[in-house]
Amino acid sequence: MPQVTAPPFEDYELRTREGDVVRVAAQLLGHGSSYFEGKTRWFEVFIYRTRDGRYLVHRLGQTSEPGETVRFQLERTSSAFEVVELLTSRTHSNEVHIPRPSVRAIAQAAAFDDKIRDAYINRGPI
Repeated sequence: MPQVTAPPFEDYELRTREGDVVRVAAQLLGHGSSYFEGKTRWFEVFIYRTRDGRYLVHRLGQTSEPGETVRFQLERTSSAFEVVELLTSRTHSNEVHIPRPSVRAIAQAAAFDDKIRDAYINRGPI
């Protein structure tokens, strides 16, 4: 399957849970969001690929509620399979679930990255 031209490398500033800012040159491979008009809390996820081929998964717990702050989580991996695993959650009954915003980000990233496509298509029950 032919690859779509990957996005250009750009400079990003990504915030961590601890409040640090990580500056990185990377390609934004995918983005998903649970936001819709009127929602006061939502989830966003970004998947980046760095020049050395590593992946960054940046998750944000967004809010427009007074007194609440945005929550950040930044994780690094060299494994496309781990990208999928990082975005996989489990229900209270331990069923595997990938939230829609994460599925959207993975699907977008799969268009630009064969390893992510393979990891998503060939993921098995965990």
